[in-house]
Amino acid sequence: MICFPLDNTDYMADALGAWFGTRTRGVFAADTHYAVTANGDMTVTLAPGIGWLKAEAYWGVCLHEINPTILAIATADGALTRYAAICLQLDKNANVAGVVVKYGPYGTNPALSSLPAPVQNSLDYDEIYVAAIRIRAGATSILTTDITDLRLNEAYCGVMRDGVSGIPTQALYDTWWAWFSSLQLDTKATADAFTAWMAAFMSDNETGLAAWLSNFKDTSQDDFDTWFTGFRGGNSTAYYNWYNAFISDSEADFLNWFQNLQDQLDDNQATNLQNQIDQHKATLATVAGGVHGIRYKDGKLQINLGDGWATLAEVVHGLRSTYIDALGMNSLEIDALLYATSQIDILIETEE
Repeated sequence: MICFPLDNTDYMADALGAWFGTRTRGVFAADTHYAVTANGDMTVTLAPGIGWLKAEAYWGVCLHEINPTILAIATADGALTRYAAICLQLDKNANVAGVVVKYGPYGTNPALSSLPAPVQNSLDYDEIYVAAIRIRAGATSILTTDITDLRLNEAYCGVMRDGVSGIPTQALYDTWWAWFSSLQLDTKATADAFTAWMAAFMSDNETGLAAWLSNFKDTSQDDFDTWFTGFRGGNSTAYYNWYNAFISDSEADFLNWFQNLQDQLDDNQATNLQNQIDQHKATLATVAGGVHGIRYKDGKLQINLGDGWATLAEVVHGLRSTYIDALGMNSLEIDALLYATSQIDILIETEE
């Protein structure tokens, strides 16, 4: 009899195996332990995890992998489909454990049950399947939908438990799988029904819609032509009369205005206009406030700078210190500018 552990006692591996002997086959948990995911090609990735197998009836072994493992899946057949199992395997003869890919037979539409059952209670191997891969005919990549998670399926794997009682994962899995299968069937039935309805709708209504549009165009075109003809007939005369009245009235108003203008411009019109011009000129030259900021006073043309009046010469001198020097004008050019302002005053005085 093996009694483990005792003080000061040497033990073989079967003693530690007995320590794990009460644990069932399976994975530690179904979250990430040995989860299988697709890579977008003909490979899948097996996540790290902890699992348990049986070396003998009372000898349990722990499978511990700390790194992800990429597994290549065989090339798909061009016409037939088959399943592959991702298998955690204990090789009792080689005294090693590892991951292998096992394949089921080809078929036109094989079921998951076509996979061979995992080997257990054998002198050579002990196995669990963590996932099944459906290798579709002509597939060039493994899709997420091709992967069936078997870790909760106790016929292939299950979650490890310690003792004779535990969570009935198989019953939970069966319930979930039944619900999921029913959901798939319902979804497919709904999709098929919608597709059939849409096809029937298009078939039944395409001709009717075209006929309705054609009829709408014909009837609407006739209605519009009828309305427009009536509108044009009923309104063209009124518009013509309004236009003629507008032309007549406008012409009469213009003639009246022009006649009044002629009446004002009598035989003395030249004398009247000259007198008005002279009066305006004198007003511009003599008003103290000037007109538009300009006035003529003391024989000089002056500009209103806001704070007083200045002659053109004074303006040039004022600009010299601020702007003219900045422009780089020489003294000759400045004198020419001053001379031009004085000539303006002379011209104005001459006009006077």
